[in-house]
Amino acid sequence: MSKLPAAVSLCVRAGFLFSLSLLFTQVAPAVANEAAVARIANDVRYLSSDELEGRGIGTEGIEKAAEYIRDEFKKLGIQGAAEDGSYFQQLQIPESVYADPEKTKLVIGLPNGESKPLELGKDYQPYTIGGTESATGGLFFVGYGIQATDWEYDDYAGVDVAGKILVMLRHEPQQADEDSVFGGTETTKHAYIRTKLELAQKLKAAGVLFINPPFTTREQKDDFAEADKFGRSSFDIPFVQISQEVFNTLLQQASLKSPSGEEMTTLEQVEAKLDDDLKPFSQPMGELTAQLEVQFEKKYADVYNAVGVLPGHGPHAEETIVIGAHYDHLGYGGQGSLAPGVTAIHNGADDNASGTAALLEMARRIAMRRSLLPRRVVFIAFTAEEQGLLGSDYYVENPLIPLEKTVAMLNFDMVGNLEEDALTVYGTGTAKEFDELVEAANEKVDLKLNKIEGVMGASDHYSFFRNEIPVFHFFSGFTQEYHTPSDDFETLNIAGVDKIITFTMNIFDRLQQMEAAPTYVKTEQPQSHGGRGGMAYLGVLPDYTADVEGLLLNGVKEKSPAETGGLQPGDIITRFGDVKVSGIQGLADALRKYKPNDVVTVIASRKKADSEEREDVQLQVTLGGSGSN
Repeated sequence: MSKLPAAVSLCVRAGFLFSLSLLFTQVAPAVANEAAVARIANDVRYLSSDELEGRGIGTEGIEKAAEYIRDEFKKLGIQGAAEDGSYFQQLQIPESVYADPEKTKLVIGLPNGESKPLELGKDYQPYTIGGTESATGGLFFVGYGIQATDWEYDDYAGVDVAGKILVMLRHEPQQADEDSVFGGTETTKHAYIRTKLELAQKLKAAGVLFINPPFTTREQKDDFAEADKFGRSSFDIPFVQISQEVFNTLLQQASLKSPSGEEMTTLEQVEAKLDDDLKPFSQPMGELTAQLEVQFEKKYADVYNAVGVLPGHGPHAEETIVIGAHYDHLGYGGQGSLAPGVTAIHNGADDNASGTAALLEMARRIAMRRSLLPRRVVFIAFTAEEQGLLGSDYYVENPLIPLEKTVAMLNFDMVGNLEEDALTVYGTGTAKEFDELVEAANEKVDLKLNKIEGVMGASDHYSFFRNEIPVFHFFSGFTQEYHTPSDDFETLNIAGVDKIITFTMNIFDRLQQMEAAPTYVKTEQPQSHGGRGGMAYLGVLPDYTADVEGLLLNGVKEKSPAETGGLQPGDIITRFGDVKVSGIQGLADALRKYKPNDVVTVIASRKKADSEEREDVQLQVTLGGSGSN
């Protein structure tokens, strides 16, 4: 109590100095500051360098990025937000999936009655898309596993494969032939793993073994991919890749015969014959059988939100403004990449080294002021956004600073490609005061603002908005480099990032000077940035990492088809029409299969009232047009 008069004096002085600082900030011309541009460029250049390995989960690069952010906070005198004064908030998320060697096996039954176990990782690799299943049956060769009757090609014509373990080539015939009916040298839907598995399951096959054709491996090794390369379980049929060497060994035991009676004992002969005349020769592989057992386990990774804080002073000292950006990206590609099949560093300069650099520059400009802050500021570099807002979701569930006193959240996600000064600002309707505030903040900066009252659920601000906190999301737009290895430093407009920061600083200053906290307004979800590959719209917020059989819903968007149809937060979708849903990929498949205005039967597991027990509910959902699911 004895320090109260000094504190009051300090608050008065702080308010005067902050107002003076605000005055100079507002009248300063909104031009690119060379020193600031250089700082921002250094941040983005490092964060998007090959050294950081695309900041992917499980890489050393993402750890280096977190340490870089922490060290910048330290240099600025920004305190660690954790109770012990540290900067990292640890969470654990699934990093990868692998076949459990103790519970996975593939045994070939030979004609002489002997059994030949194959070696996991050397001879074969199961994939999670086929699920965790067991199967036993005779081996049945089905060419490429394609049924394309419009092109008079059908690997299943005249054969019954029910109960069989199918053996098929990957891709499709005549890959090198520009005149091929299968799209020339382009890939058609018949080459897709999902198309082949859906057909095999429809025909009641017991399992699938597939092989890379020689054309595919002419310039690369015959390697296996990660177990979840093709997505999580969407089918009830074990799906396993075997090596070319194993297939050639099988052909020595049971050769194949062409329609003309020609014997084939090598994979090269089989591929050449199929490609030559497009005449399938599906047939049993003699008396060979296979016994399959597949079980998967998850490997977990420790990841970190980097959180710093500058204290507030005065009557609003316990109120918090959060400034955030996610610093993770896609690593070497894989799930989420728009360069399918490419294993290369995805540097993520725009997404979201640009936003992380904006966060750091905001921290510098705020921390380097000599005035004290009327409201507390929390700076958060979020992890695992690309996996489904995991870092921000974890923070709002386990806040280091009381969430109920958080009055606004400002989020930078993809601010590196400002063109013609056009900036999209989401969330201008999430507080009564925000629209007027944004207009005032832009007076000296003169950006061409695309103001959107609602918010998208595709970045970290949404975790705060769901907790009734007003938010802004600053976004300079998509480019053709998005989620590809081409998203590099050289493609960015760094001076544009600086201009966005200047605008955001004006917003921040006005938030600090408000006499009362912004008044939260619940807004409707806007339309998405664009349709997603022709998907119908459902309107759910999935939990991407829940260890459940199905897809757990964290939330359901207001007035969406999901809400109208009766889906609720906490539901676990297990079936969508005739599509099994075992994760986000299963739902994506279903939303591509069905069309807007289709009425689909959805089965979900739901907790009983006042109980932890669950029961299945059956709902009728009318799908909407393309949107953000």
